[in-house]
Amino acid sequence: MTAKDLSKQLISLASKKMVKIALAESCTGGALASAIVSIAGSSEVLDCAFVTYSDESKIELLRVDRLFIKDHSAVSAPVTKDMAIGALKISPTASMALAVTGFAGPTGDKIGLVYIALATKEYILCKEFHFSGDRSSVRESAVRAGLEMLIEELEKA
Repeated sequence: MTAKDLSKQLISLASKKMVKIALAESCTGGALASAIVSIAGSSEVLDCAFVTYSDESKIELLRVDRLFIKDHSAVSAPVTKDMAIGALKISPTASMALAVTGFAGPTGDKIGLVYIALATKEYILCKEFHFSGDRSSVRESAVRAGLEMLIEELEKA
């Protein structure tokens, strides 16, 4: 499925269940929020989105624990979970938040490593992905995976 198709499905499900979503993006650079807001009805679903590309913005805006970044790196499960928790706490109306961080390239030995975390008020889930392709492909894959995680969560509720 394309990001557009997934966004339509997400908006339909979240609207029916009256769920608001917050986002915290790093390697996707706002592409996840852009995919959602490109669909009519997104204002019923998306509360806020943060693009926190630098370590400092993750710490200052999302309240990510500085030690998580120091001990694990910005691309790690603990940091991604903290990003999602931070977005959820900051949002005035969201009942779930999704965070994504990873190595999109173009250089480095960990290109394609992406973590995506979904937080609700009850629990947090974090998944590790290994996407292939160039920078654009990794980012597109991360957006689709994030949308799929949100849809899966809404289908369970």
